[in-house]
Amino acid sequence: MAQIQSRFFRDPTFEWAVYLQLVNLKNCLPAIMNNVPFEEGEDKTAYRGNHGYFFVSDGQTLDKLIQESIVLRKNISSERKVKGINDVKRYIAAEKGDGAYFFDNTTNKMNKVKKIYIPGEIAKTIDEYQLLPEDFVHDGTGIPLEESNIGTKTLTALMLPQIHPEVRTTIVKSSPYGETGMGVVAGIGGKGVDSRLMLIYDSSLAESPISPAYFGLGPADPRAELLGRIVPVYQEFSGKVLLDEKMLQVDRYGRISLHDYKKRTFPHQDAASGGVQQAVNF
Repeated sequence: MAQIQSRFFRDPTFEWAVYLQLVNLKNCLPAIMNNVPFEEGEDKTAYRGNHGYFFVSDGQTLDKLIQESIVLRKNISSERKVKGINDVKRYIAAEKGDGAYFFDNTTNKMNKVKKIYIPGEIAKTIDEYQLLPEDFVHDGTGIPLEESNIGTKTLTALMLPQIHPEVRTTIVKSSPYGETGMGVVAGIGGKGVDSRLMLIYDSSLAESPISPAYFGLGPADPRAELLGRIVPVYQEFSGKVLLDEKMLQVDRYGRISLHDYKKRTFPHQDAASGGVQQAVNF
């Protein structure tokens, strides 16, 4: 059986997570436009419609996790074969409630797992702060990573590849991040976070990286104007070291491409008020 591949990313679950985050962005454009206040890193202040997701790639490991009592059979939902993002979205829509989506990349089948139990003796041996970029929870605020609320899902996503190195995990965080208040997408392997997608402000680009037509927005729609200032930035890491940074573009048909990205212009946003105050060049 042919394995599902991603053209640009380390595994297809990251690409699916990117598309799901684009759906989140479309849902949240009105909240961003209306300066709905948020507190960076705090789930309780996330925009309505900004949903979090958790994928585990190499679902063959699910049998091992059952044997180790990290996953209980009673917490596994029905299996579904997936061929791409549309199948994934239908499966998620059919499965109510929270959980992790295990993708077996040899059979292209997916299971939802409602709960994952990381044994305390294993958790104690893992230093999660060494597996995350320093700005993973707070973007440029000066708040140390060690004083940040990392979150249970993120901790679980970090620990599974430590227990089974063949596993990759991908998370879409709902907790607000940076100027836009949109969460990040993070790809995680044995060395921690090795890929990340952020949605940032940049008013210096001549054309919107995300086609308004992909969101069904006409050029006169004020949401299209806002969308033109939001840039998906894709980063790759080795440990805590940033290796590469690209701009992700999405055309009117939803086709993804990556391009060089250097100059960034950020409006500074007061997280307490949600207001854009001034432009800051980096």
